[in-house]
Amino acid sequence: MNNRQESRIKKLGIFTLEQATEIGLSQQSLSRLVAAKGLTRVERGIYLPYSNSTASKSRRGSFRFG
Repeated sequence: MNNRQESRIKKLGIFTLEQATEIGLSQQSLSRLVAAKGLTRVERGIYLPYSNSTASKSRRGSFRFG
């Protein structure tokens, strides 16, 4: 992930796989970032930048998806 992509991801906060691919990140790149603790996978196809994840872990259960 380059600096521009990282900046856009942080601005989004919680984001989807579709949003990530729109800025040039592949699903494989997201998987690597999750493994490296750069992102938290909230649900299938939904991610949170790691810098926000520690503050939001207790709220994770409150998210409701389709």
